[in-house]
Amino acid sequence: MLDYLGVQVLTSDSDITDLITSADLLEEQEDPNNPIEPNPKKCNVCHKEFTEKCNLSRHMKKHLDKMEKCQQCDKVFYTKCDLSCHVDSFHKHIVFQCTTCQKSFKSKTGLSNHNREHSGQFRYLCTYCGKGFNYKRQFEGHKAGHENERNFSCSKCGKSFQYENSRYNHAKLCGINKEKYVKCDQCGKAFKCIKYMKEHQKCHLNPDRYQCAMCGNYYQNRSGLHKHVKKTGHN
Repeated sequence: MLDYLGVQVLTSDSDITDLITSADLLEEQEDPNNPIEPNPKKCNVCHKEFTEKCNLSRHMKKHLDKMEKCQQCDKVFYTKCDLSCHVDSFHKHIVFQCTTCQKSFKSKTGLSNHNREHSGQFRYLCTYCGKGFNYKRQFEGHKAGHENERNFSCSKCGKSFQYENSRYNHAKLCGINKEKYVKCDQCGKAFKCIKYMKEHQKCHLNPDRYQCAMCGNYYQNRSGLHKHVKKTGHN
């Protein structure tokens, strides 16, 4: 075990074993029939004090569960703060470079994952298409694309949709169903049904209806014309 910059570092498996053994010995030595000792027990990691050995033992094992490992040199630290201090002091300017394509990485893990791409070995393989990934987030994003496949395509523009209803709504905007529309015989404007077309034709029967000076469309009231002008910018 090393101690530099005020930080304790576990440099070998024996150091970790010593810590585990110390915690286990404290539990073995604890006798529930003995009264609580007046002198406190101190954790050699964070220096927290305990009056009972069993409590100290449980506390020390928590440090084992939370130890942080340096991805660049595999040294182990008790806290993220200690790990950060170590990285800033020893690895901040170190770059890991691929010997095949010269691409650089900040960590040994990043380089290791990259090397798998050159060798064709991947940590995650897509069961749908066989494509490989080394990062779980990329793999899950790719897999979600398969699980949400868009099997409904627009026959006019080719855009695909996950649901039939979405394609139907798109078709109305794309103009696929416009040949089924009913057209006004006076201006050629198309409508989904005869009812809407006949309502529209009323504007042709009354010359006093409100008409847009730009496009010639008629409206039954000033409010309708105003909405049209506001929407289209016709003045």
